Amino acid sequence: MCKEEHFYTLVDKRRSIRRFHPESVPEEMLERLLRAASLAPSAHNNQPWRFVVLTKEPAKTRVRNAMLEKFRETLEAEKYTREEVEKQLEHAEEVFDRAPAGVIICMSVSDMQHHTDPNRSEGEYLMTVQSAALAGGQLLLAAQAEGLGACWVCSPLFTQKAVRQALDLPEEWEPQALIQLGFPDEMPGPRSLMSLEELVLWQ
Repeated sequence: MCKEEHFYTLVDKRRSIRRFHPESVPEEMLERLLRAASLAPSAHNNQPWRFVVLTKEPAKTRVRNAMLEKFRETLEAEKYTREEVEKQLEHAEEVFDRAPAGVIICMSVSDMQHHTDPNRSEGEYLMTVQSAALAGGQLLLAAQAEGLGACWVCSPLFTQKAVRQALDLPEEWEPQALIQLGFPDEMPGPRSLMSLEELVLWQ
C-alpha cells in the first residue's frame, strides 16, 4: 500500500469509539499523539493549543465532579424534574468514566491579536478556536494510526470555568473539548454519510 492509500484508509476507518478496554495507554504513545497534534496549522502560527492529559485518578475525579456539578446546576435551572436530572447525570458520569485516558484540548488567548474593530476581534477569537480544533483533529487521526480508539466530547466547552478551577489551569486557557482515548473494545460499522453532491458546490 502506498503512502497515499494508507492515509485515505486511515481517514476512512476512523470512528468515534465509546467502549474501551481498561488497560492504560502507554505514555510514549500519548506523547506521539500530542506531538502530532502540535504540528497542526494555526492562524498567525500562534499555536494556541494547550493540552491537559488525564491519566491519574485524582485529577480525573476532580474534573469529572466539577463538570457534573455544573451540569446539575444547568439542568435544575432549566426546570428538569429530579428524576430527569439524575438520569442525565448518571449518563454523563458513564460517558466521562468510560476511557482510561483523556486529553482536554484548550486554547490559549494570551497571544491572540486584539483590535479596536469588534468584527476583527471576533474573527481573531474564532481563528483561535479553529486552530485548537485543528490540533484536536490531528490528534484523532494520530490515535487511529496508533491503533487507539478515540472520541471527541464537547462537555468542557460548556463548563470552562469549572474545568479550569478543578485542574488549576491558567486563566488564559479556555477548555474546548475532551478527547477520550484507549484501546477500543468495539468495532463500529459503516457511517451514514452525506454524499459529495449534497456537500459541495462547484463554481
